[in-house]
Amino acid sequence: LQETVNDIYIKNNFAKSYMKNILKVLKGAFSYAKVKAKLIKENPAENVAIPTMTTSAKQDDIIVLSKGEIKRILERFEASPHDYYALLTAYYTGFRVSEVFGLTWDCIDFDKKKITINKIAKKIENNGKVSEKGTARGKRGKATTRWYFGDCKTESSYRVIDVGDTLIDALKEYKKSQEENEAYYGDYFLKIYEKEEITETNRRVKRLLQSEKPEEEIGLSRVYPVFIKENGSFNGFDPIKYASLVINKELKIKFNFHALRHTHATMLIEAGVPIKAVSERLGHGSTRTTIETYVHVTENMKSDAVNKFEILGSLA
Repeated sequence: LQETVNDIYIKNNFAKSYMKNILKVLKGAFSYAKVKAKLIKENPAENVAIPTMTTSAKQDDIIVLSKGEIKRILERFEASPHDYYALLTAYYTGFRVSEVFGLTWDCIDFDKKKITINKIAKKIENNGKVSEKGTARGKRGKATTRWYFGDCKTESSYRVIDVGDTLIDALKEYKKSQEENEAYYGDYFLKIYEKEEITETNRRVKRLLQSEKPEEEIGLSRVYPVFIKENGSFNGFDPIKYASLVINKELKIKFNFHALRHTHATMLIEAGVPIKAVSERLGHGSTRTTIETYVHVTENMKSDAVNKFEILGSLA
């Protein structure tokens, strides 16, 4: 039974929550056979557990980009500030896509060179369900996607990280261009406001509304998302899907937004940054998650450590 469960997990790459349901049914069936039907004397599924190994299928999903590929990607989107700075931020921080687009300008401390993750961007589809992916399609003339700022997924996701001059200077430049755009568009510049709402699934959220009207007319607090279009509009991370398509089809680089996070983490680990520091920077709940996710890197480093000691520790 344990071998069967292992095989299901490895071949199908199911989530642990799904595997728990499989185990629940399995153990329940054998429990019925033992207790109710009295067909067996022991429950053979009692000690069967979900395997803890990282499967090869999961490792195949990890895309690590080369510096050359990163340069090509950034050069391609230099003329599109919204995409360019979002991609650059993800590369230099390792933030998740929802964390990148959940950033507001008050999250960035230019003087101390720190960025705070205290919320994420999510969408609510027309059925009221919260989603971090997919695009809602509604009837003609009716927008069905509602963006909002919500709580981070786990406690460890709330964090403050240090960043270098490269990103800080780039974001200063981006902020200045936004201020110039607002001055240029004047009354036609879209402003983003927060409004507390209860979803159809009874979740309290802060919905993001866009309007050309000033705060005193709207009666809501204005918020300042970092990644907005030239006219001030905020469309969450939907626009970055087109950028991903361009990178894959036009540049012929295997890419998804999470690849920037994987690349950031891999570079840090290969540079010898302690796993604990990498884990905290990524917002992982434990170092075990980091090690299991980047086992391919840590295994290479183990071999490298042996080779280095052969040279440094040689008594010849």
